[in-house]
Amino acid sequence: MAICLECEKAYYSLGICYIEKELYEKAIGAFQRALELRPDFAEAQAGLGHAYEASGLYDQAIASYQHALKSKPDDETVRESLKRVSLKQSGAKKMKALNNGR
Repeated sequence: MAICLECEKAYYSLGICYIEKELYEKAIGAFQRALELRPDFAEAQAGLGHAYEASGLYDQAIASYQHALKSKPDDETVRESLKRVSLKQSGAKKMKALNNGR
C-alpha cells in the first residue's frame, strides 16, 4: 500500500476550492482531514477557521484561528481574521441578548 506523503496538501487545496464555491460544510471536512494527516498545518487550520466563520460558527472559527497562530504567531492575516470574527461573535451575542429581551 502506497502512502501519500502530501495528501494533506491535496485536502487543503480541496478545502480552498470548496470555499471559493461557498460549499463551507465540504470545506470544513476537507480541512479537518488535512489536519488529521498533519495537525501542525497552520494554513489548513486558518482555512478551517475561514470556513467556520463563513458558516456563522464563530466559536469554532476563533478556536481554529488561535490554533493557527500557535504554529505561525507572526501571521498577520490570521491575526486580523481572529479580530474580525471576535467582533462578529460579540455582535451576534448582543443581537441575541436584544432579541431575548423582547
